[in-house]
Amino acid sequence: MRRYVLLNLFLVILAVHIYAADGVTQDIDRICRLTFPGTPQVTQVPGLKNYLYETDSCSYLVQVKPVTKKGIVADSTSLYAFYGGVVNGILRGFHATLIGKKPQAITALRGYEVEYIRGDKDHKPVSLCTRMLLLGDRLVVYTFSSPYSRNIELKPLRGKFFDSFYLHKDSMLADAVTAPVPASDTTATPAFDSVRAGQHPAADHPELVRANTLKFIISFAASILLLAGTLYILVRWKKRKAGN
Repeated sequence: MRRYVLLNLFLVILAVHIYAADGVTQDIDRICRLTFPGTPQVTQVPGLKNYLYETDSCSYLVQVKPVTKKGIVADSTSLYAFYGGVVNGILRGFHATLIGKKPQAITALRGYEVEYIRGDKDHKPVSLCTRMLLLGDRLVVYTFSSPYSRNIELKPLRGKFFDSFYLHKDSMLADAVTAPVPASDTTATPAFDSVRAGQHPAADHPELVRANTLKFIISFAASILLLAGTLYILVRWKKRKAGN
């Protein structure tokens, strides 16, 4: 009987840790939701709102920027020209090296994805992957960045972050372009610097150990110690009972 109680206790502790590891779902300016590993830091400057969460190995950033579409976006061709201009602005602002760019379907809407490499403050290469989606008069840009040397290793985290994108139903605007995304991008990309490049942070922060990481390690170690102590008491009790 005690053995089953101990097993149930361990399963409960494990379930709590798994649930805590799912992250924090953050509402983004009442437009959409994304799941961060922890609660992001929210900052705002004129014309740009940032949701930033950093770990010791990677960075999660979501930005919302008001834009004026009048005379710029009228159809899918001009939409991709708009996205191309945003990408050009990012690459020029960071002096970054382009890895690839392509149209990306985001909840059946026409979005865009760009992957590139830039240097951090210590001139170490950082790999960044950015997705963007124009909704009405606001541009949503979300980015996952990590040290270039760990890009492949951390791709599952990037995929989990991108896959957590959820668009609120009232954000499915009538003027959003919902046609199928083409296989390749052949649209010209004029210069249109609509995203302030300086707002993207460097991703490589090896000196940082986030508070939530420490809490997880401490609580997990405490759970293991509790389990070991319970097993020890159970074994001693059985031996004493057998001796009697």
